[in-house]
Amino acid sequence: MRIRRDRVLYQGVAVVEVPNPNLTWTTLASEARATWYPTTPAYADEEGPSTGVADRLLARARTILAGLPSPGS
Repeated sequence: MRIRRDRVLYQGVAVVEVPNPNLTWTTLASEARATWYPTTPAYADEEGPSTGVADRLLARARTILAGLPSPGS
């Protein structure tokens, strides 16, 4: 999971990524900046401000992964 809040709105990102066979990352779930950027502080020394978006992203990723077939099926 990567959550980065930049000073500039369009550079912020909130995604869950998984490695793929090409040794790069594939986005599994993302959250629109408009849903979390305005409610998070410009600077934070703790995880609290990002907890809401992190919880939503992880819930989406779990739902997506739960629907995938097991390897070898």
